[in-house]
Amino acid sequence: MTGLRKDKVRATDLDIRDLTSASDDVSVTTVKPDGTNTMPSGDDTARPVYVRLTDETTDNKLCASTGAIITKDSVSKEVGLGLVFVVSHLFINVADNGYAYMRVSIPADYNINMGFVVDAESKAYIYMYEDTTFSANGTALTPYNQNRESTNTLNTLFYHTPTINAAGTLIRSSMLGSAGKFTSTSGSASTVYSKRLAESTEYLIAVQNKGGDVRDINIRIICKEVEC
Repeated sequence: MTGLRKDKVRATDLDIRDLTSASDDVSVTTVKPDGTNTMPSGDDTARPVYVRLTDETTDNKLCASTGAIITKDSVSKEVGLGLVFVVSHLFINVADNGYAYMRVSIPADYNINMGFVVDAESKAYIYMYEDTTFSANGTALTPYNQNRESTNTLNTLFYHTPTINAAGTLIRSSMLGSAGKFTSTSGSASTVYSKRLAESTEYLIAVQNKGGDVRDINIRIICKEVEC
């Protein structure tokens, strides 16, 4: 713990449950914001070791034994805060070489941390464009907060099957492959929070069916909105 940077550990970043407070019967390591940390003497290795996280006002004492510290990954924490949204659409019977389109319209003063998942019955090419221009919005889609008790909403707008004037700048491409020589095998390609998208900008996700026949395609967006 010696030399631990103060911006890496905060007591509020941890989910602490059912932990026994440190006492004179245990070894205690103190982690302070200024990096002046103390280490246990280690004179009795049989004693349980605790870590004390402090900002010099509030202390949290954590048992460092296996299984005693429960933490949340960042996405789980953001779900709990009502910050993570999912918006999706299932495209039925996309023609061979045809496209499934989703539009992402980000307003001024907001960024989006976004990733997306594509599920398809067949081989597919996946593209993402920036600064796309549209002649028609398409059909509006509803983003759903992944904390179903939260009242938070998004300012960013989502549509499926818009009418496109110009695709814009290609910023990502990938392929959903198939097994062996067959192009009709289903699969999935995904990414979570892979990009922070710019304010006042239009984006397009385009998935091309390369399965040799009509196929179903699903696009699911996972995102978090951030005020600039």
